[in-house]
Amino acid sequence: MSDQDHDLLKHHVESIANSLTYPDEDGLNAENDDEPYTAYNYVVEALDLEYYIGSAGEYRGARLLVACGGPNIWVDVKTNRVEGHWWGDSYACTFDDNLGIDDACKDLWECS
Repeated sequence: MSDQDHDLLKHHVESIANSLTYPDEDGLNAENDDEPYTAYNYVVEALDLEYYIGSAGEYRGARLLVACGGPNIWVDVKTNRVEGHWWGDSYACTFDDNLGIDDACKDLWECS
């Protein structure tokens, strides 16, 4: 992988982490058709959702696939990391879940 490709992966991962840490500044919480963008919107728009479940069936976290095919990017609310993978290269960074994705995933798990 070239340095340019690694820089693109890094930029994409950091952009997602930043939008979750600062949703108001990034426009995630911008008004859309008179409805605010919520964590539930983010979860529903994810390409895949995997749960971390304890042996007693209790919710322990989740990860959401938010991009695939080049690069693949997961948002992991158990570890508060955005993880990107592309052609054998990986990059990850942490984020603060200021959108409330973990709470939304927990609610959805408990409703199922």
